[in-house]
Amino acid sequence: MRKLSGRSPARAFIDRSAFREPATVITYASMLLVFMGLYIPYFYIQVFAEQEIGKNNINQYLIVILNAGSFFGRLFPSILADKTGPVNTIIPYAAISSIVGFCWIAVHDRAGTVAFCVIYGFFSGSFVSLTAVLWASLCPDVNRMGTRTGMMTVPVAAGLLLGNPIAGQLIRGGSFVGLQVFCAGTVMAAACLLVAARWSIAGFGVQRKV
Repeated sequence: MRKLSGRSPARAFIDRSAFREPATVITYASMLLVFMGLYIPYFYIQVFAEQEIGKNNINQYLIVILNAGSFFGRLFPSILADKTGPVNTIIPYAAISSIVGFCWIAVHDRAGTVAFCVIYGFFSGSFVSLTAVLWASLCPDVNRMGTRTGMMTVPVAAGLLLGNPIAGQLIRGGSFVGLQVFCAGTVMAAACLLVAARWSIAGFGVQRKV
C-alpha cells in the first residue's frame, strides 16, 4: 500500500522575482489605484442622494441597485475574457467605469442617480470576477500562484483602506465634486497603467490574447 507523503514543502512568503517583471509591478500599482476609487460610490451614494435629491424612498435601495448591476457585470466580462484574455477585457471596463464616474458629476436628480447606479454597478462589477483571473494570467508558474495572489491582495487592501476615507474628506460644503473626480480619476489612472502592463507583455499587437 502506498504511503501518503507528509506536508507539502513550505513556500516563500514573498516571491521576489515578481518585482523583476514590469507587467506585474505595473499591475500592483494599478490595483492600488483602482481600489482606491472603485468602491467610493458604494460607500457614498446614499449620502450623495440625501444631499442632492433629498429624502426619498428610493435612497435606501441605491446600494441594492448598484449591487444588482454589479451582479450582471460579473458574468459577461468573464465570458468575454475567455475569448479575448483578462487584460484585454478589464482595460475597457476600467475605462468605462471611470467615464461613468466622471458623468456622476452631472447627476442631480432621482432618475439620473438610479441610472448611474445601474451602469456603474455593471461596469465596476467586472473587477470582482476578473482581478483574480488577471493575477493568475501574470503568474509564470502555477506553483507560485498562491504567493503571487497573496502579494497582489496587499495593494488591493491598501487601496480599499485609504480610498474611501480620503474621498470623504473631499466633500466640501455639501459638494461631492472632489469625491467624484477622485473616484473617476483613480480608476482612469489604473486603466492607463493596465494599458502599460499590456504593452509590456504584448507590445502593440492589439489582436493578441492577453
